Amino acid sequence: MTSEPLGMETLNRIKKERIGAAEILAKSYSEYCSQNFSSPEHQKFILLKLQMSIIQFEICSDILNVLRTEKSTFGRKVALKSIIHKIFEYKKPLKAKHIKTIHDLAGSKSLEQEKNHLAAISKNYRKIINKIEQYNELRDVATAHYDPDISKQIKAIESIDENEAIDLIRAFLLFKKDITSLMRDIGKS
Repeated sequence: MTSEPLGMETLNRIKKERIGAAEILAKSYSEYCSQNFSSPEHQKFILLKLQMSIIQFEICSDILNVLRTEKSTFGRKVALKSIIHKIFEYKKPLKAKHIKTIHDLAGSKSLEQEKNHLAAISKNYRKIINKIEQYNELRDVATAHYDPDISKQIKAIESIDENEAIDLIRAFLLFKKDITSLMRDIGKS
């Protein structure tokens, strides 16, 4: 997957995506607040849906910031690091717990096709996990923690390759879209 320039047409599309993400977030939060869960599995499903909605809204909001920042500048890299950080942190619970929870939810409904689909999606996602790991130092010195050595922070931010970061973000969003679609299928069953 290669990067294409992000311009006004992309900005307008992301604005629409953000509006949709805000609507889904509001609906997911409302479902959570109702506390009207038919089972523990239903509660897990609603919690996963809400967290996925939060991440989607945050990333759409951050992408707008990236698009509003001049290309190939230090400012653009600073804007990108925010998204990289969210993906880096979200991969931890996703990898450690959420994928298994989605698998278990499909299993509790005897949805073998969905379990197989999840396995295929997860296999493809491993490539993204390996790519996001390259940003471990960035995370340690300039996003989750701010290293007291400011020059380390600056070097870590400067090391961001804009095209690689955009490709990573796109790949993550495609993965998340597949997971969201699968969750929708499980929820309908």
